[in-house]
Amino acid sequence: MATFTIPVLLEQDMHAAGGTVGSNGTYATNGSTFTYSASDMPTYSVTITDNGADQTTLSADTDGVNSDGGANTDNEGADGETATVRDPNGNVVGTPDGRVAADRSAVLEGSDGSTITIYEIEVFDDLDMYAFSAPLQEGVTYTVVSTNTRDQPIQYSEMVCLARGTPIATQNGERPVQTLRTGCKVTVLDGPPATLVLAVQDTYRPGRDAVPVRIGAGALGNARDLIVSAQHRVLWDGGLVAAGLLADELGGQFRRATGLRATTFHNLLLDRHHVIFAGGAPVESLYPGPRALCRLALGRGTLLTARLRWPGLWEAASHAEVRRIYGPPARPILRRSDLRAMALA
Repeated sequence: MATFTIPVLLEQDMHAAGGTVGSNGTYATNGSTFTYSASDMPTYSVTITDNGADQTTLSADTDGVNSDGGANTDNEGADGETATVRDPNGNVVGTPDGRVAADRSAVLEGSDGSTITIYEIEVFDDLDMYAFSAPLQEGVTYTVVSTNTRDQPIQYSEMVCLARGTPIATQNGERPVQTLRTGCKVTVLDGPPATLVLAVQDTYRPGRDAVPVRIGAGALGNARDLIVSAQHRVLWDGGLVAAGLLADELGGQFRRATGLRATTFHNLLLDRHHVIFAGGAPVESLYPGPRALCRLALGRGTLLTARLRWPGLWEAASHAEVRRIYGPPARPILRRSDLRAMALA
């Protein structure tokens, strides 16, 4: 059995204009457009369970025709996949474990010069939704420039995670990172699930921050592409190394996500430092380096709770102080020199 959690937008939240659009105001033919707004188009997640012979692909609607009204064949893939949809707060929407199938796809051209693919997914006569081959950017207008009017299977690896929609393994299965709350039990590499103490956000802004990194599907056991901040460390050869260093030193499956506009990243501070799983890839939870926590935007109540739990951590000015108060990193921290030494070994 294979399970994939994919960030999606619901059809009801996408409002296209121009060209010929569908009955719900979504895309249908060349020329239709929509402008992405995170506040108007909230990110949901669909968790697909695939027990079929081919567990790398979401199979197409068995009749191969879009919305033809066939009650016995619509929204049913040949491999019998099932899916559960959750809203941004993690609540189940529609019918849980409903039959799911891939439908149409189209190529979108963004006003920022980007080109991405949009994929339509349907859960048994219940919900229509869309996944994307790259993150949508706030305020960008996307125009349909090419369409596929027949139902086609979709490779799971083609539907990438938005930074916001990254699935995190928890005690209760994968959940989009933005839905995690204090007290959640997060699956870790070593030992039983760990308790989430703080879930905070940080925003990447082009020209101010280091360019994030796109980790290609399969590079770290991830089923599809994963986008992380440049400083986020991942498990590599027994140690933890910043994704930006891997992009700079290795390239290949690790590359800078150039062209990315302002993007929200989520930081998970656990009871101690751990290796967790994001989209199947082993990555670190937040490690509170010297004065790092002072830069995070926290509510007054959240800040007070954290200060009471770890007195002095916010003011810690050295790595030694952080280790004394919070504990050591989950794995040795690898530097650029370590990567170069590995390459020569």
